[in-house]
Amino acid sequence: MVTKLVAWMAQKKEQPTIKAVRRTLVMIFPFVLLGSFMQILAQSVFSQTGFLNSIFQLSDKVPAFEKIYYFFTNLSFFTLGISALLAAYQVANYQAKYLHKDGAMAGLTGLVCFLILVIRPLDGTGRLNFNWALLGTPGLLLGLLVGCLVGNLFNLLGKKTARQVERTDDVLARAFAALPVITLALLLCLLFNLAVAFFSGQDAVTNFFAGMEAFADNQDRVGTVVGLGIISNLLNWLGLSGPYNTIGTVYGDQKYLDNLNYALSHGSAVNVPYKYTVTTLYQSFGMFGGVGATLALLIAISLVSNSHRALRVSRWSFLPVFFNVNSPLMIGLPLLFNPLYLLPFVLAPCFNMLIASLAIKWQLITVLTYPVPVGTPGVLVAYIGTNASISSLVLGIVLLGIDVLLYIPFVKVADAVSCKLTGGI
Repeated sequence: MVTKLVAWMAQKKEQPTIKAVRRTLVMIFPFVLLGSFMQILAQSVFSQTGFLNSIFQLSDKVPAFEKIYYFFTNLSFFTLGISALLAAYQVANYQAKYLHKDGAMAGLTGLVCFLILVIRPLDGTGRLNFNWALLGTPGLLLGLLVGCLVGNLFNLLGKKTARQVERTDDVLARAFAALPVITLALLLCLLFNLAVAFFSGQDAVTNFFAGMEAFADNQDRVGTVVGLGIISNLLNWLGLSGPYNTIGTVYGDQKYLDNLNYALSHGSAVNVPYKYTVTTLYQSFGMFGGVGATLALLIAISLVSNSHRALRVSRWSFLPVFFNVNSPLMIGLPLLFNPLYLLPFVLAPCFNMLIASLAIKWQLITVLTYPVPVGTPGVLVAYIGTNASISSLVLGIVLLGIDVLLYIPFVKVADAVSCKLTGGI
């Protein structure tokens, strides 16, 4: 069974579109990695509510502390924050090159088409306005789809080009040859964007995901919270935002605030009114290393993997993943769209939440009630949020160990697929 799965996966990964997507994710990995480090510096170190700042009081010691925060925030945007835009360019480029079409022109067309799709054409201000969130990892699926569509359009309608073009006149000839395809691609994207804005509203997608988050924040039943966790993990595996906002989370949903007020007024968090929420279950025990409990995957790779590439990516990703920023692992390994890791990615956090809910029910642990600094490592979230409860810390470490065991078989299968693709090298 495993042998057949390995052979099937190796065959699928050699298909042109899948190969283009995989190579694109590898190409944008350095930008995502650098952006993740910038994000950690902004959130954990140079934010007034950051984890490391709360420990070392850096805001009182470092000159221009707030300016440094904005500096790293902006750097993060221009690396991690435009990953979907980069993906749209690179996939279109690869797709066209595979059939000896004009990859450079296809890549530029994919980039412009993506910008057209994320613009708000009817905002009424007269200024250029983008849906900025879609430029980054929440829009990664859209960027990859746009790149694939543009690349295929060039393959269908574009002219073949020589591999080496050296003269300026040849470049100009390529530009004119690609002009009909470019015009068609841009026109299709513009019409699609206008149709969505006109019939569905300017911010239909943004409002939909915001509505999902608002719905998720109001839940207090184990089954609902775990079910929404499955949906959120699955959507993140697809490169989309889920019901649970997981990046730079500030614990401020109404049920968390009600629990905090109860604990402050009664001097105890034992009988808080809401025990099974996104904060007490998902944020506390479902995010060890970000979405999908990817800190466990990183540890599993370090323990059993023989893949040089996987080990190299995991080493570079350790610091971001430890601070719950798992974008480098999602893109560099990759985890995105990778069926080999789908089951543990979706189910490991949900297993953690179910066990944690039983521990809460049996009063083995208290729930996260108190403020948690932004950028706190996942394994310490419950410990800090329960006012240094040792039982919560022990439970988190035990669950992390179980998650590692859950990931290990899948890491071994991924190694086998990688070995088959490289001919045993």
